[in-house]
Amino acid sequence: MGSGFGEWTGKKSKSNYLVENVRIEHGDTCWTISAHSELDGKTNSCEFILCDRKGFIFLNYKFFNGDKMIMKMKDEECAEKQNN
Repeated sequence: MGSGFGEWTGKKSKSNYLVENVRIEHGDTCWTISAHSELDGKTNSCEFILCDRKGFIFLNYKFFNGDKMIMKMKDEECAEKQNN
């Protein structure tokens, strides 16, 4: 891990990524990707959707301690980014 990760700075983690789905929406290719990582015997997971033009539109993190975090792009932001 790079600097800025607190107690995990300088530690090694093992991660696996799997592309689960590829689709095209409104001319934008989007990938659904799941990831699992292990650090000091603790497992974290993440599912995200990455689009070619819009970038990351959805992230769903699940941490080893039971914490969860979901981030979604607002519809207005999606429309604005598609028009640029």
